Amino acid sequence: MNQYGRPECLPGTRVDVLNFITTWVSNPRSDHNVLWLNGVAGSGKSTLSTTMANLFDETNRLGAFIFFNRNVAEQSNPALVIRTLAHKLGHFDRRIGDAIAAVIEVNSAIVESPIHIQFKKLLSDPLRKLANLHFEGPVMIVFDAFDECGSIEERRLLLKVLAEESANLPTFLRIIITSRPEYDIGRLFASRGHILSYTLNITSELVRNDIESFLRHRMSEIRAENNTLLSADWPGENRLRTLAERASGLFIWASTACKFIDAYDPEQRLGVLMQADVGCDAESALDSLYVTALRSAGQWEDSDFAADFRAILGTLLVARNPLSLAALTKLLSTGSQRPPVHAISRLGCVLHTNTIIRILHPSFADFLSNRIRCQSDAWFINMTLHNMRVAQFCLDHMDGYLRYNMCHLNLSKMADASLPEDVAYACEFWVEHVCIIEDTAFIAGRLNMFLVKHLMHWFEAMSILKKSRKIVGLMRRLLDWHTIILPDNTRSQELVNDAYRFCQTFGDTIEHHPLQVYAGALPFTPVDTMLYRTFHDISRDPCLGKGADNTWSPFLLALRLDLHCRSLQFSPDSTRVLSAAGGSIRIHDAMTGAVVFGPVRGRWCCFSSDGLRVISADKSSLYVWDWMSGAQVMEPLHLGPDVSDVDGRLMVWAVSPDGALIAYASGPTVGVWNAISGSRSSIRGRPSSVDSTRQTFTSCLAFSPDSARLVFGSYDGVVSSWECNSGAQTYEPLLGHVGRVFSLHITSDGMQILSIDRDSCIRVWDAVSGTSLRAISLRGSIENATFSADGRQVLTRTVDQHLELWDTFSGTQIHLIASDSGYGPLALAPNGRLAASANNRSIGLYDTNVDGAVSGSRQTWSILSVGPAFALSYSPDGKRIAVAVKNISSILTPSILILDGITGMQIHELLREHKGNKPCVAFSWDGLRIVSGADDWIRVWDAISGTEIYKITVVCEEDSCVSSVTFSPDGQQIVSGFSNGSIRTWDAASRAPLLGPFDAGIGRSYGHEIASVAYSPDGTRIRSCSRQCRIRVWDATSGAHIVDQVESLELQLGVSQPVMAASRTISSQQPSAFTGTVAEGLLPRDPHQAARSPYDRFVLGSDGWIIDTATGLALCYLPFGKFNFTTTWTASSQTSMVLGTDDGIYLIHFPPWMLSGDDD
Repeated sequence: MNQYGRPECLPGTRVDVLNFITTWVSNPRSDHNVLWLNGVAGSGKSTLSTTMANLFDETNRLGAFIFFNRNVAEQSNPALVIRTLAHKLGHFDRRIGDAIAAVIEVNSAIVESPIHIQFKKLLSDPLRKLANLHFEGPVMIVFDAFDECGSIEERRLLLKVLAEESANLPTFLRIIITSRPEYDIGRLFASRGHILSYTLNITSELVRNDIESFLRHRMSEIRAENNTLLSADWPGENRLRTLAERASGLFIWASTACKFIDAYDPEQRLGVLMQADVGCDAESALDSLYVTALRSAGQWEDSDFAADFRAILGTLLVARNPLSLAALTKLLSTGSQRPPVHAISRLGCVLHTNTIIRILHPSFADFLSNRIRCQSDAWFINMTLHNMRVAQFCLDHMDGYLRYNMCHLNLSKMADASLPEDVAYACEFWVEHVCIIEDTAFIAGRLNMFLVKHLMHWFEAMSILKKSRKIVGLMRRLLDWHTIILPDNTRSQELVNDAYRFCQTFGDTIEHHPLQVYAGALPFTPVDTMLYRTFHDISRDPCLGKGADNTWSPFLLALRLDLHCRSLQFSPDSTRVLSAAGGSIRIHDAMTGAVVFGPVRGRWCCFSSDGLRVISADKSSLYVWDWMSGAQVMEPLHLGPDVSDVDGRLMVWAVSPDGALIAYASGPTVGVWNAISGSRSSIRGRPSSVDSTRQTFTSCLAFSPDSARLVFGSYDGVVSSWECNSGAQTYEPLLGHVGRVFSLHITSDGMQILSIDRDSCIRVWDAVSGTSLRAISLRGSIENATFSADGRQVLTRTVDQHLELWDTFSGTQIHLIASDSGYGPLALAPNGRLAASANNRSIGLYDTNVDGAVSGSRQTWSILSVGPAFALSYSPDGKRIAVAVKNISSILTPSILILDGITGMQIHELLREHKGNKPCVAFSWDGLRIVSGADDWIRVWDAISGTEIYKITVVCEEDSCVSSVTFSPDGQQIVSGFSNGSIRTWDAASRAPLLGPFDAGIGRSYGHEIASVAYSPDGTRIRSCSRQCRIRVWDATSGAHIVDQVESLELQLGVSQPVMAASRTISSQQPSAFTGTVAEGLLPRDPHQAARSPYDRFVLGSDGWIIDTATGLALCYLPFGKFNFTTTWTASSQTSMVLGTDDGIYLIHFPPWMLSGDDD
């Protein structure tokens, strides 16, 4: 926010106000740390704020000066205020900057958090730690024109935070806020004891004298510039006093009048102004001045001039950002030969015309947009019509500029790119202009044409502008508007809905690189959607041979976590997701995925019943947070010695509906806290239904609607009910479940208890008597479940990794939501529209209204029972893929298949329903044979016919099995790695052992098993890689160790598979893709990919990029949520790459141009 050119008070004027402010600032004992300086439009607020800011700046006490402008999006956005203020304070004082930087280093997502959290974390907390600054004098913060900070609704939260939380700032901070006396601002500020209100008086004699002094000063400047035309006493004392009277206490009137007079003939202009009628109040005075100025500005009888005036001023008034003359000219270009500068040159008294064109004062906009006040149709600006015109201008300009790769970027690096100002404006604000329009005839055709032609180009442009994070909100707004305004335009509606899902699912991909709109997002878009059919170009974009969804699946987006999730819950209004992972508590926005609270310490957590508080706990203490303010609402409560992590089943939480009680379960102990007093009572553990001498472990808790009872389920199938006040058991334990009770629900009338166990049996109990009313069996066994808020539905995750939604009372399946590899907690949103499932380092969010069995069905295999893949190998000619996959029907019986390398269709099934450990698989270097291994055997297959050639029975040590195999380049030897960390080689003809077992020297545990082995291209060396990415190289003839062990290189090298060419060193311009080589190849992050075939062309980085090792180009950024980059199996040919994930197989084909190395 550049304050260059902002006017200051004339020396000797506004002395009374300036003295008042100075006295307030210099009084350290004042009860007020905020001054609200308010006054009507034109009363001099901005000039006063600038004067004070410059005064404080001269004494090195100005911490920040922030001024708002309704015509500049970034200067009227409430969401940017706190981070901007923190940035300015950090630059003002390095100590403040260091404190704020420390916060950001711990939580970089804080800038995306709600305003109240930003205020606490970036301002209140760091500043309170710097109490010594108090002795150095006040630090001033000045906010000018706060009424121009967004609309009343947009600034509501910021205003509330400033009004409430500013009281908690240290006393050395003083804040001045200027604004018009708007109702919403006055209502909040007037009631706060720490906020001092000062209203500028425009009727006092002091103000009239100050305005006269200002006029005298400006007239002397005009007289000096026109000394040949004007006399020495011009304009005379009488006319000066008359002008001062006509200003009616408004400094903007005096300033505008002086600009009007300062023309070619000042005397003539002064005469016009002296003859004008002036009203008796401030607004009338302004109106009269604007009328006078406009009448003298041009030839209003000329319809062309009047039309140009309205076009220019109308555009300036509705524009969301100020425009330069060049941008304004381009936006208004309609074939007219009259450039805007011709008309603008006549409007100098009401327009600023420096680097940008903007109106002189907000009061002029108010005047022009009010037909009654402006008194002339020639001047009246119909905001609705001009907004429609600007919307059309935006669409037209984008149509003329947007195209594929509009900035000529390449695939391997992000070049510095920009767009012309007029195109950038159109891209950023067209949605806002369109969504104000209600004239369907005007907009329907234009919008549909733009979307069909340029939707993907617009995504690319927003990525270039670094504005891609805004797309989700813009598409949500456009979708809501379209539903109301254009409900019958189903084609356009479908495309907008696709666009919303597209940017929600692939936002992370789009943000990484503009061209990833086409290379990383479009290929994974459902193939039957209008968006894919309209925009995917097989000659330009990668395509999926197998793995594509048909339509949008229930999966919406993935939330990133640090580690495995322990707790998961939706807020009562379904807009937030609360989670505990890696010792940190966070709240994410359920629509965008942005972090809105946290991280704060804690391993377990839950919402209060009203959603306003978060209860978290670590191993020793319980904390209660007001998540909107980020403040702890009570002192931490010590959990006590009876709370311990037993078998990993620590903490189960529940909060009573009245918010007064917090219940926890830890092992066999259940405790209840009074959230008001902090007192605690314990309900001791119950005898197990299996063994009466053993206490059972609690698995879930639920309060009755009246908060009088606490019901808990156990790991051994017991349901119990206890009185909260007395701690007495309501009735005998309820028996009937088999194994763990996953979830409980008490009906809203408190009459029934619902519970569900691992055998997916729902039992309904009489909550008064404890009698079993009925049992409802769902299909299959489950490993987790949760009831909906109303108990009508239950979400389950089956042992074969399906998320399913059931009707609780009928036992019928509502939807098969998705295949889900999660193993953490589940959650259902109270509105019933969203489901959440915790996976490894992420949470998947799903739309429960979409049936995953129909929508989003995958184009995968010719047999539907195939599921996650865990071993892959491409044949050298790229025509076949060998894959080991799980069978969905039985997760313990994997199969080995041969697939067509182009279509992904199954050719052969080599091994069906193997009942041992996971097989490993590899092609021979000539592609004619396949070797596989598992348990105590190695098998060799004919790759063409799929028949078994022979089997080698391996004598394994105790608790060891074959974990990796591959052929030597000449096909005469086989090397195998074992789960105990040893290696052996075999004669491929005689099947006799050659070398080994020799120990990799890395221990014999699960983490040290040999995950992959490979020969060098000349067959003289063998490389082994353990599960922990520890690599050694061996002599293939003697078995001697020839290269020292390398550890932790995955931290340096962000790749998931190597290139085995003996002397090949790959360079890439993609950051962190490759940084070095070890022995004969690049090192991986994923141990399974450490030793791959030399004909593998593509590598997958742990950062999600697919790199072409032949050209060094970064081809494709995989969508986060669909892939776990550190555990995805990969193999590739010279044109394609296959990825094996927990979700199945993805086969990606790259178009020829991407592989040519010429990406311009």
